[in-house]
Amino acid sequence: MFHSTAMVADYDLAVDRLGELFGLRVLEYSAATDPAIARRGGMTWIGDGSIEIGEPIVDDAAPDRFVRRTGGGMQGLAVWVDDFETSVTQLADMGVTMPVVVGHFGFSSPRTTFGLQLEWSGFTVPEDPRRGASFTLPGIRGPKPRICPCRPACMSPHRPTISGSSCSPARRVTP
Repeated sequence: MFHSTAMVADYDLAVDRLGELFGLRVLEYSAATDPAIARRGGMTWIGDGSIEIGEPIVDDAAPDRFVRRTGGGMQGLAVWVDDFETSVTQLADMGVTMPVVVGHFGFSSPRTTFGLQLEWSGFTVPEDPRRGASFTLPGIRGPKPRICPCRPACMSPHRPTISGSSCSPARRVTP
């Protein structure tokens, strides 16, 4: 999995509170008025995974409609694929349509994926810790995660535990 996506009514409030509660860290921030994206926000890191948090900024675009309808929440799931173009072709062959494509990522139609909003991406952001980016970002609050001692086999950051345990084989990923 690449990341999940949450849309919220107030990005700043959500990031501040999730940082206080769970040590959430902002990895990157951008504002995009393209109706396919239509949000301000970006990738964050919480625990050992990434969540894109966004606040709608384009009236009546999909993120805005989602927040108005639900009040905000988990909006989608992004899958990281090795070859985006091949994935689009394979999905189309299986009846999954991708009406929105922006460069090397796109969104499949929830009508063809049992109501799930799926983003398919052939890249990640340079700030992604799974690609070696540092957690020491200026101006970001929160404790610095400990990197698992089994690295490089494991690319997951871990918070220290009372027992000091490292990751389990199920949590290891191939670099």
